[in-house]
Amino acid sequence: MSSRFKDSLRWVSDTLELTPFRITIIYVVFALSLLFVSDILWPRLVTDSEQLRRLQGLKGVAEVLATGGFIYVLVNQRQQQLQRERSFIQSAIDELGDIFYVITQDKQLERWNKRLPTVTGYDDSEIKSMRATDFFQSGDRQRVAGVIETAFETGESLAETTLLTKDGEKHQYAFKNARLERVNASDRIVGIGRDITERKQREAQLQRRTRAIEEAPIGISISDPDQEDNPLIYVNDAFVDLTGYPREEALGRNCRFLQGENTKQDRVARIRDAIDAQEPVSIELRNYRKDGSMFWNHLEIAPVWNKNGEVINYIGFQRDVTERKQRQRQLETLDRVLRHNLRNHMNVIRGEAEIIHSETSGEMMASAENIINTSDRLLELAEKERAITGQLRRGPDLKEITVEPILQRVGLTMRSEHPDATVTIDCPTDATVQAPPELEYAISELVTNAIIHNDSSSPDIAITVTQLDESTRIKVADNGPRIPEMERKIIVGEVKQTPVYHGSGLGLWFVKLLVSQSGGTVTFEKNSPVGNIVRLKLPS
Repeated sequence: MSSRFKDSLRWVSDTLELTPFRITIIYVVFALSLLFVSDILWPRLVTDSEQLRRLQGLKGVAEVLATGGFIYVLVNQRQQQLQRERSFIQSAIDELGDIFYVITQDKQLERWNKRLPTVTGYDDSEIKSMRATDFFQSGDRQRVAGVIETAFETGESLAETTLLTKDGEKHQYAFKNARLERVNASDRIVGIGRDITERKQREAQLQRRTRAIEEAPIGISISDPDQEDNPLIYVNDAFVDLTGYPREEALGRNCRFLQGENTKQDRVARIRDAIDAQEPVSIELRNYRKDGSMFWNHLEIAPVWNKNGEVINYIGFQRDVTERKQRQRQLETLDRVLRHNLRNHMNVIRGEAEIIHSETSGEMMASAENIINTSDRLLELAEKERAITGQLRRGPDLKEITVEPILQRVGLTMRSEHPDATVTIDCPTDATVQAPPELEYAISELVTNAIIHNDSSSPDIAITVTQLDESTRIKVADNGPRIPEMERKIIVGEVKQTPVYHGSGLGLWFVKLLVSQSGGTVTFEKNSPVGNIVRLKLPS
């Protein structure tokens, strides 16, 4: 064959992109054409028997070519189909979010998906030379080898361990292995490795929380509202210690078994109403231990919601406050006796001073007047102390209060009691706050202080209210002398009160207490050119 002919064939092959498969098709077509010619045309055109015999031999060659070509085409198609299936399977394995691997009996990695180099940082050439145990810490490798051997022996194995990357990073992985049995070849292990780092972190966090609940110094209980009568399904050790009921006697029962004959039903009703409304509640009530002894229980109950906004549990916190309640009652008794005796004795002193004042003159009369004024201040101080201790005992009882009417009442009272003072009010009629009902007394105390401590002949007090989306701001401005620095710093908490460094104004203390119980703040500023600005920020 000349080089020119070969070049011509190569040109034809390159131009037509003749692959071996396409060349085989051409052979088959040629052989079929030859069979057609030998069966149909040649018997009609050729009469010589010798030539016909030779043509029959050529027909046999054509049949062989056609049959071989058909077989090649079928085999080639099957190979292409298998190759497509292999490519599809490999693509699917590579797209897995988990690590896929095949391990030989000598623990070499034979096959893996793209996730393995992505997670570990090793490239394919490095992985090819590594053993399966090389991806783990030295202390874990023997255990990992045992897990692989177990899969060869029993057909499957599971393990959770730490995967070590090329950069030394550690990831928690769960591995599931299965033996792949092969005919006329050694078995293999196929497996999946799943990253469980986040799951392990959640489990560790849950364990810490569970341990914290178990070891908490206060009683903790959990109930299930989906069961009949909302029974307890969990109590911690502190609950058992507090109530005296063993865990098996407490679980499965509604917590009302702690109630007794002196448990006030109005407080029980508050708890029931809060649960029916799926709202938290905090209350103190008498409960009874298993041995019948009474204790004061500071009970807090809160609903637990799932991601769909459904209440799935109620969690309760129980704390024994019996000693505090006893001390509180003792202090109340002492406070009541002291105020009663103080008021009686001061009234006697004031009465004697009034007699002296009416029957004397000069220095003696002035001294008697000073005693009268001091007596009045002490009696007023006792009343403020009563208001503060009463508010402390009651605790916060927040209500929605419309601000404008109480300011008008305060203004009317101040103008009547202090006609020389000017009190102006600028307040939206619909402004509201969440605060205890004693808010009016607190504002009255601010305005009264601003007037009686004012050294001007015409005290000027301006009350301004601003309503915002989540809060209401009340500003009380005056033109008097500055509130003493000691009082301001103690009230806002900038300094700690000591026996030497302390304030004397109970009125401001009451304002601070009431605003704090409302979840608000109190701030002090200097007015211009003189005076004070007291700002109250209260929730709307």
